[in-house]
Amino acid sequence: MPTQSNSIRSRIFIALGLGLILASLLLSACEAVRVNDAESFIASSSSVVRFIIGLAGVLFLVAGFALYEFLIQITGFILGGIAGSYIAASGLHSEGLGVIVGFIVGGVLGAGLAMLISVLGIFAAGFFVGATFISGAWSGLLHQAPPQAVPINAGIISGVILLT
Repeated sequence: MPTQSNSIRSRIFIALGLGLILASLLLSACEAVRVNDAESFIASSSSVVRFIIGLAGVLFLVAGFALYEFLIQITGFILGGIAGSYIAASGLHSEGLGVIVGFIVGGVLGAGLAMLISVLGIFAAGFFVGATFISGAWSGLLHQAPPQAVPINAGIISGVILLT
């Protein structure tokens, strides 16, 4: 059963996917009008970039947040695995099986660290939006700067809301 936060996240990624698709289509249409030559349009590298942006939009549209979490974990696993195998090979002077074990252990630690950093980044984004919003609203409505605790508390609340 999907929770409300997963539903919101799915909607965000659907909107992101549609935005990327529309942006790539708009850029392609503008480029096609400017070039007036299909061969040079297809051969231009900017059309390849727009195609990749459109493809990313389709992926986000279809897969959504699950794809995001998977990409964070796989990237963390690969980078952690590289670091673990490097530590095993050079620091511990291991070869063969030791490097493989170092890759696996480093990969698991890297995937966990990547997810932790991702969660911290999501919280930081929510904190920034909440603190900025309440500061702007307070200043706009009351024509004075808010007390220091108000944006901090609003930031913490919005950061936690974004995580749930």
